[in-house]
Amino acid sequence: MVKASELVKWSLVFEDSGSAALMRIEFLVVAIASIFLLMSLLDMFRRRCRHSTIKYLLLALDAISDTSFIYTIGLMQSAPFKKDLFSIWALILVNLRFSACFISAYGIPDQDNRRMTKGVRVVSFLGVSFLIGTQNSQFKHPIWVLWAMQPVRSIYIRVAYYKATRSFLHGWSSPLLTAYMGTEDGICKDGDPTTMVAYKYLVSGDQKQKVELQAPRYKFCLESQGRFITLDKTWKLLSEQHSDTGAGDVQPSWAKDMCLSFALYRLLRCRFDDLPLPADSIASTRKLMYEIIGKKSRDLTAQIDHHAERTFRIAKLELTFLNDYFYTRYPILFWRGFPLLFAWYPLLTIALITWLGRDIHKLYKPKKEEIAHVVHGVNVDLIITWIFMGIIVIKEFWKVVTYLLSDWTKVMLLCEYTSRTLKWIPQWLWKLLLQILCTPRCRIVRRWHNKIGQYEFLQSFGHNPRNILYWLSLGLVPKEIRGAKVSSPTELPRDLKAAVLKSLCSLDLEQNSLESDLPTDLRQFPFKRTFELPTWCHSILVWHIATSLCEIELAQCYNTSLTTSELLCAIKTALSCFSSQPYLIKEDRIEGALRANYIAANSISRYCAYLLVIEPDLLPDSFLTADDIFRSTVDESLDILKGCDTLQSIYRTLIREGVPEQDGNTSVIRKERSNTHHNMILQKAADLACYLIHEIPDEVVRWKVLAEVWADILVHTAPSWNASAHKKCLATGSEFITHIWVILSHCNIHSSKRWPYPKTPDDGNHGDQGQDPTAGGSGDQPLAHEAPARVPSNGALEEQGQPWSPILGQHLTQQLAPSETEEISEIQEVRDDWRE
Repeated sequence: MVKASELVKWSLVFEDSGSAALMRIEFLVVAIASIFLLMSLLDMFRRRCRHSTIKYLLLALDAISDTSFIYTIGLMQSAPFKKDLFSIWALILVNLRFSACFISAYGIPDQDNRRMTKGVRVVSFLGVSFLIGTQNSQFKHPIWVLWAMQPVRSIYIRVAYYKATRSFLHGWSSPLLTAYMGTEDGICKDGDPTTMVAYKYLVSGDQKQKVELQAPRYKFCLESQGRFITLDKTWKLLSEQHSDTGAGDVQPSWAKDMCLSFALYRLLRCRFDDLPLPADSIASTRKLMYEIIGKKSRDLTAQIDHHAERTFRIAKLELTFLNDYFYTRYPILFWRGFPLLFAWYPLLTIALITWLGRDIHKLYKPKKEEIAHVVHGVNVDLIITWIFMGIIVIKEFWKVVTYLLSDWTKVMLLCEYTSRTLKWIPQWLWKLLLQILCTPRCRIVRRWHNKIGQYEFLQSFGHNPRNILYWLSLGLVPKEIRGAKVSSPTELPRDLKAAVLKSLCSLDLEQNSLESDLPTDLRQFPFKRTFELPTWCHSILVWHIATSLCEIELAQCYNTSLTTSELLCAIKTALSCFSSQPYLIKEDRIEGALRANYIAANSISRYCAYLLVIEPDLLPDSFLTADDIFRSTVDESLDILKGCDTLQSIYRTLIREGVPEQDGNTSVIRKERSNTHHNMILQKAADLACYLIHEIPDEVVRWKVLAEVWADILVHTAPSWNASAHKKCLATGSEFITHIWVILSHCNIHSSKRWPYPKTPDDGNHGDQGQDPTAGGSGDQPLAHEAPARVPSNGALEEQGQPWSPILGQHLTQQLAPSETEEISEIQEVRDDWRE
């Protein structure tokens, strides 16, 4: 039996014996293979998980895995003995390394470091080939075939990538769509959004299409328009199949929405590629979105949950395709339909591994001069080999399952079934494939994490982070700021989706900007002044703190303990990761409409505060503005709430701040604070909370008002020209506000007139509040206080008459930012205005 002391001795680098060298190689092989397996597992879920730990863990593993792999190959080559299993171990590591990112775009670093990743691959290929050639293994024939499959796979991926970037289904999709949507078929004047009759939105088929430009006006000409798989064709076929009494093998509504989501995803791609759609086609898309959200429905109140579920399911599917387009290999594999050629690669790998395993079982016997690690008569080297060969077989089988159950396979299958181009496939087989694959439960992982971030200011403003990970990681982990302690994400409440959809349906979506008017039910309250503050972040923080005070008031009515010390609150917050109680009051203690409104208002309030602290790029204000306002509010809170260590004391202090002035001392104190803290957000929030508590004494009515206000705030926060910020969030699954942004983008809404707008500098009033400069206009121009986005000319449209040339879709998104001097000057002007 091997002693522990001997294991430690063999693990030392300076041990020169053959047994120690073999032990080191075995340890490195097992450790590196385990790292590759862990990377594969984390890579599968990294876009469905909100936690940043996975991201930094993947970066750390990726940084050490390749260098360790090459070092291990060098150890095998320089070992004082030869071993037939070395070549097999090296080949196993190569296979595991390159299958660790079989779905992600270019491995863990994605697109940024792909050249370095490919360089490491070349070095690995050369090192393994040199090792195989010098070891003279008795299994060299299956080993060489398996090795040759790795460069063949890389070459295929490279060729497929080249084809995909020039395919009208992927890389050149947006230029084609901007041209197609300007034609009579794309405008869809007579389209019926209920049945999709005459809605000829492109789903697929254009990857097999040839497009030519005809002089002198360079209008695009299609080889055969009948090859297009349009939305009306897929819906018609699925409706006919469902009406057939012998059918029923596929859920028509879900399959229809899958094709609808893919068609809308392609339209959404134009936003990311900075290619505007023709104005005539926007009306039909708007009418389609009205049907989806149920805006024209007569019984919307009764079916609000159904419409909300379908609306956000379609938006989720759109973002899933968009996520796959930017951050996975699916568009490369499906550049011409289902990847039948590439699907043979995993099966062939399994066959070759089986061949190699048969040879090892029949032929392998350690040579006399060969060093082997044997424990109790068991060859450890052989056990390691068999385990990792079995893992490779499982991984290759998992690849096949992943391709088959992907959403891209389902869309391509529905399109091929609609086109009937594969006539050699019998009808019964088509129906069997649809029955197995085209169902909502047929998936590998969740398309979206279905969670929203939460931040509660009054419970977190006193948090002073130590930033130990920031210093230990040398800046790799971002530095936390004071007071920015977020809570655990919570599952997206159904009541929240219903409240947001109700707010969407109450707005005028015919214009290109949301109107500034409050919802009809809220106009009786003096809330308009809360949206006339210097920035949108001011309004969010004021309403968030006021909502927290209303929650504390309600918690007192339910006898909830509010006197817990700060230390116990921290322990409770840590334990809340395993608890289903995200708010002060347990949800099961509240009943009826009060419970629904309480959950909706609280979740949206904390989510908007989370966006302000963690994702400020998704807000109308700049991230510098959000950061400055948040820091100043934290400083104001530390001053006013000094000595308040419980929610009860915080509540009493702020409610006293909100009570109308009764003596001169109170007025003097407020003036002194206004000189120190220019924003006075806590004072405004306390005033608003006092009004809500005293003027709306009915708790049910108060929380109904808060739910409507917060749904309205979230909807007015969502419009944005900053598509790149939403693209960045897609890497970790996307935010819920992106789903609302998708809906508004299809309605061609990019701004809100409720946002504070600074006037133009030519009137001499720099930074003064003003109305939307685009109010009443088309709304197609960027906001006055934002950098204008560069919108490339769309020469394919007939009315512009300019030559059109396809542009690579992934490289179209470009924005012109203002110069640093102008940006600093603008920020200084806004700050001066606040001080005034």
